[in-house]
Amino acid sequence: MRASAPANGGDIAFAVVTILLICSVLPAFIGGQPVGRPSQADVASIQEGGDTVRQVAMLALYGAHCAAIAWLVRPRALWFLGMPLMVFIAWAALSAAWSPLPDPTIRRVVALAGTVAAGLFLGLRLGATDLARAFRAAAAIAVMGSVAHAIAFPSLAFDHDGYLRGLFAHKNLLGSFMAIAVLALVHRMGAPQDRQGRFADAALLLACCACLILAHSATPVLGLVAALGFYVTFSLAGSGRSLPKVLAPAVICAGLAMVMTFGGPVTVALAEVMGRDPSFSGRTNVWNFVLGAIEERPLAGYGYGIFWLGEGAPGAVFWFWSRQYELHAHNGFLQLLLDAGAVGMALFLWALAVLARRLLSMSGSREEDRLVPWIAMGLGFFLACNLSESRILQGNDLLTLLFVWSVVRVNLAWWRRGVTIGALRRYRAVAAREAIP
Repeated sequence: MRASAPANGGDIAFAVVTILLICSVLPAFIGGQPVGRPSQADVASIQEGGDTVRQVAMLALYGAHCAAIAWLVRPRALWFLGMPLMVFIAWAALSAAWSPLPDPTIRRVVALAGTVAAGLFLGLRLGATDLARAFRAAAAIAVMGSVAHAIAFPSLAFDHDGYLRGLFAHKNLLGSFMAIAVLALVHRMGAPQDRQGRFADAALLLACCACLILAHSATPVLGLVAALGFYVTFSLAGSGRSLPKVLAPAVICAGLAMVMTFGGPVTVALAEVMGRDPSFSGRTNVWNFVLGAIEERPLAGYGYGIFWLGEGAPGAVFWFWSRQYELHAHNGFLQLLLDAGAVGMALFLWALAVLARRLLSMSGSREEDRLVPWIAMGLGFFLACNLSESRILQGNDLLTLLFVWSVVRVNLAWWRRGVTIGALRRYRAVAAREAIP
């Protein structure tokens, strides 16, 4: 058995099921789509034990991934996760010791570990082209399912503001999924294919863009802007250009995303164009509150995944103070500090730095799978989305799955490069000793 093997139809189908379940299409089938505006009754009714049906489904999914890892790959393949991610999971589990809600913390850690296991398996079995195929199939199912859901149950498929959420629990989840599908389809369309396949991809791309527009979600659009900048930067990295010229596209697009999120008058103007309030749904109020909470427990945080979990959670005071019923920090970096403190943030930044450095070193390589541009787009999207959403190393989250897949895939390519270089050096040593030309 090998650490990685070529994907087959079963792997693709398994990936499609994984993507659909992790991206949260279950609420449409188990009655989990909220109706009306968030209220105190909604947050008061949050169950610390979670939704039993969804937990059973996700445990079955993650159990299948763990079984597949144990059966199909060598145990040493776990090291392709990298030390930072493995230590982060251990640190998150340890946070149950100081969490005010230790049992929910453990359940959230199990969900995170399951998501990481799924990312590991997909990273070992699916390359960039195969993952794009899986996203294409999942997007087709999600688009058709959302349209059918909107026709059959319009009061559920559209939220209280009239924005499309389809099969998803929230319009932002729909928008984020459709934006990732757009990246996958762009990746597919950049590769040679027949006219029929290109036409089908183009039609699905337009459908995904339409869903994204109907969702009225701004964050995924900013993510696509950042994805473009990262794509250009990593494409230029192996061209021999100077470092400032290489980094300029990523810096400009990421800076544009930040300005559009935090940029004072620019933010107000953008909000008016989109018909939103200048605080972008009150997120600035959340950020101010969260910064104060972080100052109180900066090193270790409050315990993984529980800061906003019901009236007994540390964040409940914000609801009573502001009458604004948020369930996360609306910023992935701030949420990570709440969950795991500066230690958890350092571990994530370590994993991110290793990924970026190795990806840059791979730029310019002519791999058939076009791994670098796919991961570059995904990384830009991931970072930009976390400026106003909380999706860094969260369990049951598609962006976390994609990040882990990227880490595993890059580490796998790095390991293969090391094996190849080592074999070449050994050959040269033998050739020099034996006078082999």
